[in-house]
Amino acid sequence: MGGWRDGSLYLAKSKEALDIRWSGQLPKGAEPSTVTVRLDPSGRWHISILVDDDTIKPLPQSDKSVGVDVGIAHLAITSDGEKAENPPNRPYQGELGGLPETRPEGPLS
Repeated sequence: MGGWRDGSLYLAKSKEALDIRWSGQLPKGAEPSTVTVRLDPSGRWHISILVDDDTIKPLPQSDKSVGVDVGIAHLAITSDGEKAENPPNRPYQGELGGLPETRPEGPLS
């Protein structure tokens, strides 16, 4: 039977817990309410775990509202005039332009 037991995740019909490489920590005492298992196009498995965290308190009420415009010259500009700059280009992005979009058929050599 699958599920969450003793801090480990078990898939249905599995007797052993999954060997998970965690990208973050679950809050202490948190129990997952939803678990999503997904296989990406490159063959890697990903697990998303949704938990309720009672330690997170809501923000105070505010009468202020702001609009956000996502653009090209700037990542985002708010209606207050605040600008968020685009992150710098990664060095390998320029090299990707010359690569074929699809892999040729047959074995790789």
